[in-house]
Amino acid sequence: EQLCLVESDVLMIGTGVTQCFPDAGLTQILAKHGRSVEFMNSRTACSTFNVLALDDRQVMAAIILPL
Repeated sequence: EQLCLVESDVLMIGTGVTQCFPDAGLTQILAKHGRSVEFMNSRTACSTFNVLALDDRQVMAAIILPL
């Protein structure tokens, strides 16, 4: 729930080499707080983060290595 305290337009979560999705509990917490969260492989998450940041969007990322 601490992720929901930070102001951002979107949270990018890089899940490593392959795209993985969270369990239902995490999805429910994020929805309850109205957070826009995208789960994707880490390489794509980094690229998307850069594009959104260059567009002056409030974006944050949590990246799991390796890319």
